[in-house]
Amino acid sequence: PKKCFSNETIAIKNESVTLVGKKGSAIEFKCAPAFVLSSSSSLSLDGLNLSAGSGTMISVVKGKLSVVDCRLVANGEAISAAGRDSHLQVTSSEVAGKGACVISIRDGAKASLMKVKVRAPLAKHGVDIFKGSHVALSQCDISLCQRGLVVYSSGKIKWQDSEILSCKDCGVLLRGCDDFFAKNCRISDCSAVGMEIRGGAPKIEGLQVTSSEVCLKLVDQCKANIVKSSFVGGCGSVVYNSTPIFENCIFEKNSSSGMKVFKSGHPVIKSSQFIRNGLHGVEISGGCNVSILRCSFNDNKGYGCRTKGRVSIRHSKFHQNGLTGFAARSNSMGTIAQTISSQHDGYGFDIGGQSNYSIVDCELRNNDKANMRV
Repeated sequence: PKKCFSNETIAIKNESVTLVGKKGSAIEFKCAPAFVLSSSSSLSLDGLNLSAGSGTMISVVKGKLSVVDCRLVANGEAISAAGRDSHLQVTSSEVAGKGACVISIRDGAKASLMKVKVRAPLAKHGVDIFKGSHVALSQCDISLCQRGLVVYSSGKIKWQDSEILSCKDCGVLLRGCDDFFAKNCRISDCSAVGMEIRGGAPKIEGLQVTSSEVCLKLVDQCKANIVKSSFVGGCGSVVYNSTPIFENCIFEKNSSSGMKVFKSGHPVIKSSQFIRNGLHGVEISGGCNVSILRCSFNDNKGYGCRTKGRVSIRHSKFHQNGLTGFAARSNSMGTIAQTISSQHDGYGFDIGGQSNYSIVDCELRNNDKANMRV
């Protein structure tokens, strides 16, 4: 039918049920949950518009749920899949909800989300993945939540070719994720943080974060491996008490420093660019030990690199930064080798504050005040 109503929950147990609607077919549930799957049951929804009262719209306790070409509008959580015997597949659908989250996958459940749009201006989280669940997200768009994608202590997670827009708190939040892989995803216009990673060792490739207050935040001994990614147009990125690896990344046009490193073990930055940032390219606090290899620092308003910690810089270039190419302060120490520093308003290298550096095979030229100040 074009539209029908239900005042009761449909409980599916030891059964296989398929509901197929013509274009525009709708079912409005006055109750919630609308469907409960248990005891190895399965439910397939195809081409339907579903709405439900407050609470969880579809609860998968033990069974398989397939949603294809549907529109789900919940007055609470839209889909909940929990437990190792729960399987969820959502394809080419739009999902909206309110409350804690829109889609919840937890306790070892398995899920595949492909070409799914989550719009949830009244929800705290778009997609929650907890406690050993295994999930693949591809070509998904999540927008207008407080947090778009939240992953805690998960199993294997693959997030690719997807976008998160206009989240009020954080686009992506990861905590304790060692088997998380992201490829070719985009985060933009998040009010607080584009992506925050707390601990774990996720692998990220081809990520673009733009116009977020803080583009990237790594904390709690995070060992992320981030390659071929860009962080543009926010207030920069923060590394705190972490040991990440960055390779072939771009930090550009941030209103503050491109990257700030605090109290961190041994971050490694390779073959990356720090360009036209509003303060420094990289800012390193005391107690850090940072390795920089084959990087370029161009046209930053302050210093290319300013450090109070330990740093090793090799095969890198500093060019036309507003103040000085490299500046050392507060008893910092390290090595600079096979590096070029040129055409700065101040100095090529400025080694101050009783710092101790070994400088080997470097080229300093055409700096306004002096090529080096010690």
